[in-house]
Amino acid sequence: MTSRPFALCVGAAVLLATSAAAEQAPNLLATAQLRRADNVQNPSRITDGVAPVEGDGWNSDFTSIIGPKGIVEWDLGQPTAIEALMLQGDNNDSYVVSGSADGVTWAPLWRAGSTDGAGMRQRSTDAVKQTVRYVQLTAEGGDNLYSVGELVLLAHAADLNHYDVKRVDKPREAPPPVNTSWVVVGVVAFAVVLFLRRRANETAAAAQATPATEAAASTPDQPKP
Repeated sequence: MTSRPFALCVGAAVLLATSAAAEQAPNLLATAQLRRADNVQNPSRITDGVAPVEGDGWNSDFTSIIGPKGIVEWDLGQPTAIEALMLQGDNNDSYVVSGSADGVTWAPLWRAGSTDGAGMRQRSTDAVKQTVRYVQLTAEGGDNLYSVGELVLLAHAADLNHYDVKRVDKPREAPPPVNTSWVVVGVVAFAVVLFLRRRANETAAAAQATPATEAAASTPDQPKP
């Protein structure tokens, strides 16, 4: 019969193992130093751990826009083993992740091709198995409108199975403020029109009354019988 202390130890070991397995591995690019960003807007969004929801628009507050021939490079600080990659980018474009040992000579690690579905779409691979210090991202093909929501580098292929990027919906746009200046102008204009019309009516009435008054004043008094 299994003793109670032994059963408790086994249970604790299982819980620890489950917790360790569920813990998400770090993105190797999260602590990498940005080395180069040519013709790229907001390159920090590529490694900030936040991405738009699948199918969201290519140009949002959570994407980095890469222009034609745009290049982003990072320095991992030391030669680092990479086995898996994940990228979220615009669906109809291709993205090339390259690696280098010296930052001069580059070799492709993975080409994330176009994929089905509209908007921002995730691609991944667990068949890299390369050791590099420098990482480069470029875009090609498609419609020359490139954007990336997140690029993830993982040290172990198994880490890809439970890696999850925080997804954020595109912020709802606030309705434009009502321009009240036109209301004020309209009220003032209406008041002016009423005032001018009233003055015109008063002037016309005064003009009609003047001849009658003058005629009455010019008629001589008749003598009493």
